[in-house]
This record gives sequence, structure tokens and C-alpha cells, in this order.
Amino acid sequence: MKKIAFIGYNDSANCMTEYSQAINQHCDEFESKSICIESHPILYSIPHDYDIRSSNVEQRNEIKEWLMECSHIIIGEEMRCNFPDMSFILNNSITEILGIPNFIKNELGLDLVLDTLAGRTNKLHLYYTGSFYRSRSHIFNIIGGKYFDKVLYCIDLYRLSWNKDNPKRTQTFSFPDTYSFKNNLAIHVACDPLYKKEILKDLIETKFNSDKILIFHATTSKTMKGTDIITKITEEVIKEINLISPITYQLITTENYSPLKETIKNGWVPHKEIMKIKEQSHIYIDEFNPSVGYFGVSGVESLMMGNITMATINNLTPESEISSNSHLTPPGSCPVIHLGENPEQFKQILKETLNKPLSELKELAYQSLEWYFKTSTYKAVATKFKKEILI
Repeated sequence: MKKIAFIGYNDSANCMTEYSQAINQHCDEFESKSICIESHPILYSIPHDYDIRSSNVEQRNEIKEWLMECSHIIIGEEMRCNFPDMSFILNNSITEILGIPNFIKNELGLDLVLDTLAGRTNKLHLYYTGSFYRSRSHIFNIIGGKYFDKVLYCIDLYRLSWNKDNPKRTQTFSFPDTYSFKNNLAIHVACDPLYKKEILKDLIETKFNSDKILIFHATTSKTMKGTDIITKITEEVIKEINLISPITYQLITTENYSPLKETIKNGWVPHKEIMKIKEQSHIYIDEFNPSVGYFGVSGVESLMMGNITMATINNLTPESEISSNSHLTPPGSCPVIHLGENPEQFKQILKETLNKPLSELKELAYQSLEWYFKTSTYKAVATKFKKEILI
């Protein structure tokens, strides 16, 4: 069995840990582990395999041995990096430049480039999500192109990469013409279904046969998610519609729903409690943040549980759709409803959605479930790894 490792700080949305599980379940040649510096504050049902800071001597030796034997290592860089000037980036190794390789060297005495099979065979890959890459993509593009085999992007970030549809990005720093655009890949996040597809279809049928529609928003990061805007606008729209509609709409958040408040541990609602609400809810508002412009794991989980899902998806570009779905038969259009560029558009779009007949809402939920099964299950994402990354 070939060994794989995903290394991150705390794998903030558990994305890499889910990828690791997908590979273990659906890539017969490979065995994968997720290794993080810190444990995750949310109690996900699938934990990291190792958390370095809390590991004992025996576990650290296991981590070191595993990394040395890995044929592929995927680094989710989420730590402070040392970028004094461009010459430093171009003339030093990733151990000096990037935070996570530097931490591994200092804590485990292991150089990811020199001491691992993946490093010696040029099978180190980068995985970018969130503002850490978004705020300095021009620098990280150079690092990714110079030092790594493949670079994986959350779909909203692909537009910032060096890709064949934006070749001018490579000319900014006179990067060689030999650079291979195919090494930049947009990738869906992965969630394995909690239930079989037929059970989930029955769930949709049952919960949309109701005169009460639950709208859920999980406030995991209030600023990034735009929680204050979501709460204000949704409550305003609900108040208007409930005056004239035979259907009652209710907003549930992790802050206003008493049963969820009672489950909070260390400031976080355990993941299993969030999933219980998604099983009951009809509509999920993931985020309102046009600067991010896409949804993450929480949105995919809501699609999986038969929710009509809403978010700002303005950064879902045609190029990122092509790249993220290149290993699939065409999955159809993304069913997540775009909430617009400003609060006024958000309010109008939400109002139009809630005014739809229940039959139309139910059909949207079915379409969401179908898209999830085509793009974001462990099997679908593992196919991406087999065909385009672990090669």
C-alpha cells in the first residue's frame, strides 16, 4: 500500500481529513492519514489521525515514520510564512519559506523535501482554502509553481491561480513558459452520506410535507459567514411573509435555538448536533460574503441532508466548474442559490424563494441531493484523486 499524508494546522473545516477518508475507502492502492498541528475545536465525527502538539513521543515517532514513507504529501498551508523578499522565496527551500514544513522540521526533525519519499520524487502538493491564500495569491502562485507538483484549490480560489484561462498571471514574475497549467486543480469538498440515497429522498418527501419551514444558519464564524446580515434580513423577510402565508417560516441559528445552546462545549456546538438540525431543516443559508463567493463543507452537508442551500457563489467561475468536474460526467448546474452582491439583492432573492410553492421547494431539494451525489461524496472526490492527483 502506498502511503499518503495530509498535513494542516487544524484543518479548519475538516476538509483534508475527509479527503483522507475518501482515499482510504475508495483508492485501493493507497492508505492515507491526516496530520494536524492542533486539534479542531469542533468535535467532528471523524477526527484527525494525529495532532502533533498533543502527541506523545511514541505518536511523534509514528508520524515521522509515516511521513518518511509517504509517496504523496498534501500540505494545507495555514500558518505564518516568512516572505522577506522575492529573492528569498526563489532561493530557499519550502522548509524555510512555509510555516508547516518549518514546524515539522523543528518539532519532528524531519525535512519534508529531503527526508520523505514524496519530497525526493517531487510528489509534494499544496492545498489552498480561505483568506490565507486569497490575501497573497500572487506570492503563493510562485511558491506553488516552483516547489510543488500539484496545487489544489477550493473552488472559489481557482480564479486566482495560474490557469490556462488567465496566463498573464505567470508573466507578472516572468515564470518559465514550461509551467504546466494542468497542475492547478479546483476540487470539491467531500462528505460521505449519512444515509442511503433512497432514505434521503424519503426524508425530503416527509419534511416538505409540512406547514412549517425551518431556515437554518450555523454561526461558526460570524464575520466570515456574514451572520449579522443573514439574521437581520431573514428575520425581516420572515416577518413579512408570515403575515400573509399559510406556511409558517422560522429561522434557527446556533445562537437563538435553545436545544443547540445547551450543547455548546468550549464555545462550539458539536458537529453531530449541527447535523441533527440539518436533517430537520428545509433551507440552509451558509454564508453571505461576496468576497468569498462560494460555500464550504457546511453547505455541502446541507445539500446532502435535503436542504435548499443559499450562499454567495459569485466566485464559482466557468473555469473552476470545468476543473472541479473534469473527472466526472457533467453533473449539471450547481443548485446552490446565489444570494447576490448586496443586502438588497439578498432580501429580494430570499423573498422570491420563500414565496415559491412547496412543490417547487421540494423539487429544488431533490435537485440539490442529486448534485451532491454526483460531485461531493467520498467516491466522487476519490475519483478526482485517482485520476488527476495521485499519479
